[in-house]
Amino acid sequence: MIFLLTVYFFFVPPSDIKIKIVDAQTGNPIPYAVVLSTQFNGIADGDGIVVVPEKADSLTFRCVGYEQCRLAFKDLTVTNGTATVKLKPKTFALEAVGVTAHRIKKIPLGYYRKKAEATHGSSGGGQTALFFPPDKRGQLVGIPIGSVSFYIRDWGNYQKKFRVRLYSVNPGSGTPDKDLLPEAVYAQAQKGNEWVDVRVRQYGIKFPENGFFAAIEILPEIVSADGVKGNIGKLSLGGNFEDRNNGRTWLFGFFKQKWTQDLPSHKSQVVGNAMIKVEFFKEIKR
Repeated sequence: MIFLLTVYFFFVPPSDIKIKIVDAQTGNPIPYAVVLSTQFNGIADGDGIVVVPEKADSLTFRCVGYEQCRLAFKDLTVTNGTATVKLKPKTFALEAVGVTAHRIKKIPLGYYRKKAEATHGSSGGGQTALFFPPDKRGQLVGIPIGSVSFYIRDWGNYQKKFRVRLYSVNPGSGTPDKDLLPEAVYAQAQKGNEWVDVRVRQYGIKFPENGFFAAIEILPEIVSADGVKGNIGKLSLGGNFEDRNNGRTWLFGFFKQKWTQDLPSHKSQVVGNAMIKVEFFKEIKR
């Protein structure tokens, strides 16, 4: 008699690993840090927690104000299903911003003069940036940026928190390059169809010779190993057709990790501009 032995193989899917991202000096969680790998792109939640698939290889961690960190997945120390990753704060040399008795003249730039006629939207992790070209007259170079403002429509989740970004210009590609802000700056609208003004004068950032980008980064609410999930809600940034089709608005796709210029795709298409405003504070002697 011949007995046949049947062996069943059960596939056990890899488990997910929870990672908590913290400040290396204070131990405080770092909210909305970006985590990238060849198999997975994700963003930590407001408590610095992100869930990644166990199949991930090396992981890159990024956040405004911190040094980029790259770790092999096998080097993570997992305790009770959670690993902790510490990011080192960057060192920024900022000019002191003194209090002066001089009168301040506010000089606004951007697309803000007309009523919003269109919308620039983005999902979690996406960004919309407006390019502020070099000042050909040389009147603004070296003048500090006082505030950045965003016109938030009352569509979708208009009270959703967002991150403010300021970038230098990549001299080769003309795309947003290095962060000008030394730390993460957050803001949110209260009622929609309003300008949200964010003060940045305290950072002493001055108009660069090559121009710069001001951007809004949409933050997720829930993140999983499968990507961004949950009640995300789309945050809508106002747009208008002032100086249309000029390509000064740039869009960043989170999962592609790539900046693209917002230009018409066909002759009949009209592309507006993101309603982002920057005010420069110029001191006027009495």
